[in-house]
Amino acid sequence: MKKLIFSLAIAGLFAGACQNKKSRKEQQQSNSEKSLTTPSANSSFFYTYDNSQTSVEWTAFKTTAKTAVGGKFNTFTVTGTKRSIDPKKVIENLSFRINTASVNTKMKERDVKIVSYFFKKMVNTEFISGSVKSLGKKGKGMLSLTMNNVTKDLPIDFRISGDTVRFSGTINLGKWNGSQAVKSLNKNCYVLHTGKDGISKLWPEVAFKVSTLLKKTEKK
Repeated sequence: MKKLIFSLAIAGLFAGACQNKKSRKEQQQSNSEKSLTTPSANSSFFYTYDNSQTSVEWTAFKTTAKTAVGGKFNTFTVTGTKRSIDPKKVIENLSFRINTASVNTKMKERDVKIVSYFFKKMVNTEFISGSVKSLGKKGKGMLSLTMNNVTKDLPIDFRISGDTVRFSGTINLGKWNGSQAVKSLNKNCYVLHTGKDGISKLWPEVAFKVSTLLKKTEKK
């Protein structure tokens, strides 16, 4: 549209069309975000948090090929939630406490090693704790996470779809002074963490995802 071979009138016509198209797209995106975070005041029900409908899952990576190893935590508590017609307001000020001894990879022997040679090699990490610091308008948020006597901010992605809320992100354990714990677990799982190249490796990055189904309660 910017090339001089086009007449000024044609350029103006195309520019106007592009602006209208962009405006419609931006309006649709705005409406979509609004529908997820700004429910109608005439809603006939409230949302509340239900711990039994929540899952906390993680994915670690071993070998230089970065082979995924998945697991979850069976026991955790959540406080600071609210009853609201807005799902976002239910969870935007919550705090959590995860029992690290409840780690579950569906292999008991591996679970014992993770607790003994990883979590117990860190300081005061019987529990991982934290809170939601902020939930932005474009699916980006921030947690405060405490582990190994270190508290740091952790960026997250979040999505609210109807009565379902999902969080996801990646923890770099080095930022929580967890490098020695990573080395300890890798040393005790040396063969299991060895790839086809003969190198044993456990990566310091751990991905996680949390999902919860909010409970609907009709207004009376």
